[in-house]
Amino acid sequence: FFFQAEDGIRDPLWSRGLGDVYKRQGNNFGQLGTGTKRSTAIPVKVKGFDSQKVVKIAAGNHSAAITDKNELFVWGTGSFGEFLIPTSMNEQGKIPASFVDISIGGTFGATIDKEGNVYSWGANTNGELGS
Repeated sequence: FFFQAEDGIRDPLWSRGLGDVYKRQGNNFGQLGTGTKRSTAIPVKVKGFDSQKVVKIAAGNHSAAITDKNELFVWGTGSFGEFLIPTSMNEQGKIPASFVDISIGGTFGATIDKEGNVYSWGANTNGELGS
């Protein structure tokens, strides 16, 4: 059974919290996290979480997850770049923090760390990034 589900733009995302994250439908932006941009009607397992416990997921035009080690993973395509498989923002040296929550809009995302700092990325067409 799944403990969390997110309805992304045209593509749902599910997680059991055991390193299993599943996604189906459109993949124009690489949001399935399979390493390609091929779409599928059958749920597929997102790559890269076999040794991770996912505790929070979010979906929009791209997808994101936070693990039990408070790492932030992002996949898909957006103004932040292209990641066809989940990529740790912590390991990339992009955001050196411990994350506790995440939210994804259509073309932007936001996360909060343990200290209460908010980080945002993506399109800023209507001031979504708060900058």
